[in-house]
Amino acid sequence: MSSFEQLTQNVSELKSQAWDWVIRLDGDEPLSDAEKAEFKAWLSSDPNRIDEIYRLNSRWHQVFLTELADLTELKSTPVKPVSNRQQSRLSQALNPAAGFAFICLLIVSISLTFWPETQPEPVFANTTYTTEIGEQKTIQLLDNSSLLLDADSQVKVVYSDHERNFWLQKGEAHFKVAKNKHRPFNVYALNGRVQAVGTAFNVSLQDNRNFDVLVTEGKIALAIAKNSIPSTQNKANINPLADISYMTAGQYTSVSSSSSFEQAKQAALNNLTTLSASQIQAAQAWQSGELIFSGEPLAEVITKLKRYTHLEIQIQSEHLAQLKIGGRFEVSRVEDWVKSLEYNFNLEVKKVSANKIIIREPDR
Repeated sequence: MSSFEQLTQNVSELKSQAWDWVIRLDGDEPLSDAEKAEFKAWLSSDPNRIDEIYRLNSRWHQVFLTELADLTELKSTPVKPVSNRQQSRLSQALNPAAGFAFICLLIVSISLTFWPETQPEPVFANTTYTTEIGEQKTIQLLDNSSLLLDADSQVKVVYSDHERNFWLQKGEAHFKVAKNKHRPFNVYALNGRVQAVGTAFNVSLQDNRNFDVLVTEGKIALAIAKNSIPSTQNKANINPLADISYMTAGQYTSVSSSSSFEQAKQAALNNLTTLSASQIQAAQAWQSGELIFSGEPLAEVITKLKRYTHLEIQIQSEHLAQLKIGGRFEVSRVEDWVKSLEYNFNLEVKKVSANKIIIREPDR
């Protein structure tokens, strides 16, 4: 391996380790004394680790880790000495009196949590779950997490001792994550990853070019790779991921896989927004068997309907495709809704065969 390749690998490992600490520290369960000592030793052993933590804190604008942990009483011997400047920064970082929302100092009150080394781990099987058109499925996982799979969707599940991995291969799913800071919960879609410890969020694929993320509870970390992420257990085949944003409840973004890495990164940040209560309700309506629209183009609505009906619905003109649609209806009554376009929008809806409907403007 060349010196450049070694440097690249070291940098990637540093970022990965720093991000893993972020996820562990942001969990709802406090660190044990042993884990706090391990964290301080990790920070102390390399000045670059302190810099990386500061970089992450600056990057996320001090939003996602707001609790401060008192780690000043931990007794840990550094693996190797650091410079006076870095030691000063480390001391400041580990002193809650500094008053900064330092990224890695969490939990106002520390309680003891015991994790016996002999504690048995459950056995997890690798499984792919699929739903047919018009079918929805709730799946209760062995770790007490659950996922709700929308119609015409598919997700691959790969659990290990240290991670809970999901690959959304088609459609849409809502994930409710059981808290376990020792086993991160990763959802991969196209070129991205959503990572959580204990939270709830929604991921939706859009024509295999984009995927949407909506956080409904807690917090998630969003990262993207330069290429699509394969559906495999072999981590060596996964492209390096770059952290993009940290999202909290009510936030939404859309990520593109059809553009360059830098363009996808910037677009994801530009698309990041906090939804109103009514917008969140509309985005989650499918979970209760409804769809809610508030001005989406007819073509987009018809694309959404394909998950719930075997009907082939054609729009005759581009002008009609851009017609703005609003309202709500039950996904089990797609054909009735399409017929309602006749009197609601003065359109002609013609069923030309058992499974085909054409929507067009009436003859003048």
